[in-house]
Amino acid sequence: MPGSRPIATAVLGRTLRHREVWVGFGACVVVAVTSVTVRQSPLFDLPAALAAVRDAIAGQAEQVVLLAATAALIAAWLRLRPRREAGAVSPETVVVVWSAPLLVALPSFTDDPWAYFDQGWQLSRGIDPYVVGLTDAGGPFAPFVDPSWAHTATAYPPVALRLSQAVVLAADAHPLASLLVLRLVALAALLACGWSIRRLAPLAGVRGDVACWAVVANPFLLLEGVFNAHTELLMVAVVLVAFTVARGRFGVVLGAAFLAVAAALKQPAIVFAPALALFTVPPAVRARGRSRVWVSAASRLLLVGLVGSAVFLLISWASGLGTGWIANTGTPSRNWSPSAAHLLRPVINAVARTAGADTPVVSFAVVAGSLTVAGLVAMAVAAVITVPTWSWARLAWVSALVYLLMSASLWPWYAVPLVVFLALDGDSPRAPRTAVCATVVLTVWSAAGGDVLTPSHALLAAVLLALLVFRYAPDLPELARRAPRYAHPAGWDEHS
Repeated sequence: MPGSRPIATAVLGRTLRHREVWVGFGACVVVAVTSVTVRQSPLFDLPAALAAVRDAIAGQAEQVVLLAATAALIAAWLRLRPRREAGAVSPETVVVVWSAPLLVALPSFTDDPWAYFDQGWQLSRGIDPYVVGLTDAGGPFAPFVDPSWAHTATAYPPVALRLSQAVVLAADAHPLASLLVLRLVALAALLACGWSIRRLAPLAGVRGDVACWAVVANPFLLLEGVFNAHTELLMVAVVLVAFTVARGRFGVVLGAAFLAVAAALKQPAIVFAPALALFTVPPAVRARGRSRVWVSAASRLLLVGLVGSAVFLLISWASGLGTGWIANTGTPSRNWSPSAAHLLRPVINAVARTAGADTPVVSFAVVAGSLTVAGLVAMAVAAVITVPTWSWARLAWVSALVYLLMSASLWPWYAVPLVVFLALDGDSPRAPRTAVCATVVLTVWSAAGGDVLTPSHALLAAVLLALLVFRYAPDLPELARRAPRYAHPAGWDEHS
């Protein structure tokens, strides 16, 4: 459009004039500089200035600096929230500015990218990472892989592995160059989320600028999705595309195909199949009563399952990797994490010993399997009873929450889909505030090391949460519900 470029330029100028944009940029610079204190940094030939920084703030000082920078980043994000006027700030511009210093930093909060690259390097040498464990083949990335994951075969699906291979080949197997390439892919995925959200927000009754601010400029997604380059962000970006393309003709088939691609990046994408099926039920069917919605949603879910399974198997065959990941599904739970399965197992065994058992009677696999079955049953019951009165966005974030609670292992980045779909739920007045609270909690958790907080960190986090959430969150529900819902989006095919 002729006038679109001046409007975009004006929004860009207004965005860059906000002081909070540069406060957040400064916070990201601090995060990038302090990243040289991670344990892998001695393996790099760091400049003398960065080596001096590493020596000066190593240990507890590093955590204090990181938490202070994280607090500044969260505060800047909250102050940039959309006001009554729409389009005052471009979240896409904000995240590009903030991510600039993070693209060239070492990972501070996780070692996972090195595992990705080691698997990609193995593939580039004709080695099957479903059979050969991490670091077992040597290579340029082996020294950086977390020792706790050494010698373990991967459970990642084929698209994730082929993406890692492409990144390693594009970067000529250089560690820092590989980080840069993967982060650029992750940044593109976050911007793609914004593209989809602006099209999905009117269907959910949420203001597009509010939803984009809550997702695209989100500090948690920036740190875990771009800085740490976890594949959950790529998965969610493709899931959102699946919902976006499901609006038009043959939408169920196209949406299912993209959902299969997302599952080939990270298997948990399959939990969004019920929400996708509900999303494709035409408004005319909803108007005919609850039983019609049940029948239509169930038939569409069956179609999503059939098409998605076929596409997933086709991708697995075309990748040359097959389904070897199935044999390694227990790998992610190898390390302890604060998941329900890890927390409940010692409690169950303690009760068993109190009752007279000489040895622990419940294995981790039994607890994790039981929780998985219980979670699936709970989601199925909720779908049967309440789907006709739920929005697709609510069903999506509830599905993400069920997966989070029933996972055999739990890390903060597993909550990426939960934060995204909470921001899209325009039916619940508490959802936007919950998304903000979850962002604050998860961002602090990530900055504290992605593990259980020490008492001192927990106290600092509690003070931070109380100050930020109660100061900035109360007006978010009212802002998010200021948009009309469009029941009949352009291009919707009533007979698809």
